[in-house]
Amino acid sequence: VEGVNVGDRVIVSPGLGAYATQVLARPHQAVAVPDSMSFEVAAGFLQAYGTAWFGFTRRLHLRDGETVLVTGASGGVGRAAVDLASAMGAVVIAAASSEERLDEARAAGAAHTVNYATADLTAEVKALVPGGVDVVYDPVGGDIGWNSYRTLGALGRYGIVGFVGGIGSLP
Repeated sequence: VEGVNVGDRVIVSPGLGAYATQVLARPHQAVAVPDSMSFEVAAGFLQAYGTAWFGFTRRLHLRDGETVLVTGASGGVGRAAVDLASAMGAVVIAAASSEERLDEARAAGAAHTVNYATADLTAEVKALVPGGVDVVYDPVGGDIGWNSYRTLGALGRYGIVGFVGGIGSLP
């Protein structure tokens, strides 16, 4: 096996048992975990980044220079989305429920932030992008989902990723 040694910490595809302490995997399915990454971060890394990557590349077709609103921007999937969208050349507006969480989103590459616990999400985003955003990446749902949906511009794409805020309905 190349790239990993007996006793190394590794992560594997979530479908193979990413939350197990032991798993049988082929050599190409195991990726070494850097010493700087905690077990807690490593356990969710492939799930969060894989979800964001699939969403942006296969479903939402995010392009360089587009504007994307990410709700729940400091959670695992939201943070991965901020990081990847930034790396893909998008202008990222990160939305979260506290200034501490927004600091994390800025560190991950967000160009703008909105605290939806203290501000009107729709109004704040529309002030930043009067024509509306190109993409919404929404792992929150509920009222936050509806408010983020209202920020879309013409031909915008809305990605429902989760429902931690409840399953909302769009009129």
